[in-house]
Amino acid sequence: LDNLAKFRYCYQSELDSSDRPKEVAGIVSLNFNIVAQGRVSNTRVGGGMAGSVRNCVAGVLAGITFPEPRGGGQVEVKQPMNFYPKTI
Repeated sequence: LDNLAKFRYCYQSELDSSDRPKEVAGIVSLNFNIVAQGRVSNTRVGGGMAGSVRNCVAGVLAGITFPEPRGGGQVEVKQPMNFYPKTI
């Protein structure tokens, strides 16, 4: 949650530059590993969003430090992230 605003920025940038903002929506799939010292490795970001959003999300993810996996080793994470414009 500490980094949620950074992920929102990735989406908002695409939304702001679009001439059809209602169509800028979708799911980004995050697949990555958390390794020693809580570093992120083997990042794969897929899904139906624009490449600029996926690349931005990958950059944000690479800069996050998670708690170190207990007992060493690594943790595999698969997490979808939904992006939709705010409706009033």
